[in-house]
Amino acid sequence: MKPRINTLEPPTSSAQLDAVEKELGIFLPESYRSFLLAHNGGQPVPNTFQFVDGKTIEVVGWFFPIQ
Repeated sequence: MKPRINTLEPPTSSAQLDAVEKELGIFLPESYRSFLLAHNGGQPVPNTFQFVDGKTIEVVGWFFPIQ
């Protein structure tokens, strides 16, 4: 199954991300900015992934949106 993101929030904008970075005093990685511009959070499907060791399974419930 190809991973996808079920998005519930409207898209964010570069201006919103700039404001968040300024408020927090940080710079978001470009790859994360791109993700937020495309999806603005959401629920990953499937929501589990395995590390390279093949033993550790992690679950991600939601990616939080910028509001």
